[in-house]
Amino acid sequence: MEKDTMKRMLDAFRTGRFSPEGQRIFPAWLRGKAGDPATREALRQLWDEAPGTPTPDTLHDWQALHRRLAPAPHPKATLARLCRYAAVVALMAASAAAAWLFHEPHPHDPLAFQECHTAHGQDTTLVLADGTRVRVEPGSLLLYPADFDGAPRRTVYLAGTAHFDVARNAAQPFTVHTSQMDVQVLGTRFTLEAYSGEPETRATLEEGSIQARLRQSPGTPPFRLEPGQQLSYHHATRSARVIPVDLERYKLARQGYLIVEDAPFGQLVKALERRYGVNIQYHSGKEGRYNVKFAPHESLDDALEVLHELSGIRYTRKGDEVLLK
Repeated sequence: MEKDTMKRMLDAFRTGRFSPEGQRIFPAWLRGKAGDPATREALRQLWDEAPGTPTPDTLHDWQALHRRLAPAPHPKATLARLCRYAAVVALMAASAAAAWLFHEPHPHDPLAFQECHTAHGQDTTLVLADGTRVRVEPGSLLLYPADFDGAPRRTVYLAGTAHFDVARNAAQPFTVHTSQMDVQVLGTRFTLEAYSGEPETRATLEEGSIQARLRQSPGTPPFRLEPGQQLSYHHATRSARVIPVDLERYKLARQGYLIVEDAPFGQLVKALERRYGVNIQYHSGKEGRYNVKFAPHESLDDALEVLHELSGIRYTRKGDEVLLK
């Protein structure tokens, strides 16, 4: 398919000009074209031509686009292919709104945002302009201003998981927006887990204080957490609860440990795929809940051996493809 034709189709989908049936079918078709050079070039061109001025609807538009493109989770899905597709989704999302910009309510030019996108198998630590430290976990996207000068608040956006150590500034509150909740702090240490494919969004407070508002329940009072508490919001039921947690887990996570607690097998597999940047296929029917910890130095083969010892699962591996039996 020619690049110009692809570009017109992408732009039509982004702006909602397809028929309802076309809107439904196009994401699946696009996933199959993720490796096509014309597709990649069209996405890059959309990125280059995207307007640089954000609007108050930018975040809403990005989230709507992400929901339409995001593939439905399935235990047999070829997730290596979806990992490669994730980079295409990130490009298209950015083209729709010139990254994930947010219009701060002040009379000057809107803030310019930068993007930190960690692929599966990668993580990174950032120091923001105000001194805030953020460890961004694999498979996550963080959008943040180049600086916070002149803004009434410090605002960033997260899709995925990140650990925040926020520099204190009472005159300029710090807010993290996710698709399901907004977390506001002055200066504190906390973790946000907000992967779109997971059933829950979780905010865990380690030090200081935070308040979190649920985006799907705007009339609900904010939740105020104390150290050692976690706000867990279940997407399907739209229910929230505050529970005590062991902060040792989050201290270790900041050091690069992968810790899975009371998780079904599918959730454990997703965590391993993000951690090691691989595709893991398995047959449905795996039962039980898993509690396991992987050290930063442990390889994928080490992790697979742990799975074998825990449950007797056998595996074969070829490159970044793993089959569990």
